[in-house]
Amino acid sequence: MKVKKKPIEIVKENILRVMVEETYGIEYIKRVRKLARHPVIPDSSISDLDKYFIQGLKELQATRMVNVRDNEISITKEGQIKAENILSKHKIIETYFMQDLNEKEAHKIAHILEHLISREVIKNMKQISLLEEYSIVLTDFIYDEGVITKLRIDDSQLFERMVSMGICPGQKIKIVARLAPGIVIKLKYTQIAIDNCICDGIMVAML
Repeated sequence: MKVKKKPIEIVKENILRVMVEETYGIEYIKRVRKLARHPVIPDSSISDLDKYFIQGLKELQATRMVNVRDNEISITKEGQIKAENILSKHKIIETYFMQDLNEKEAHKIAHILEHLISREVIKNMKQISLLEEYSIVLTDFIYDEGVITKLRIDDSQLFERMVSMGICPGQKIKIVARLAPGIVIKLKYTQIAIDNCICDGIMVAML
């Protein structure tokens, strides 16, 4: 299931994660702003991201997740609890992708997916290692529903684009149509047409 979040929500989650992952709970605003910028927010200029950051910081302070004083941000106990949950999700995704990617690439993918996928997908991601030996490529999958177990895509840009659309291990899919050039799949409420050459890189199993 792909989770649609507003840019401001993504930035707020990034601020909290940065405060527990990259700092000791207190840091200069300028550094947190830089670390909280995120590739999952499309078509956003630096000025747009700075506006999201300022708004997000105000909302986090209003909900007592952080305190802002002078030029520094400090995370509260409530903010730390939420941040730890965000970071835990990130680590699960990162650990999974480190089976096939290097640490830097896995870290980048985790940054994208932590905002886009649901806890159900995270749960499935923990289980799919048991299903990998039963996986077959999407083009040969004869059932109408299944779960993605692995992506075998060598093109890093294509890989990231697919992940950003929610096509990732642990994601349940439903096959809507099989066409000559490819397959149409459904992810929750979204339908995506995929060429056969790409389908051959998507491994699927019954869940």
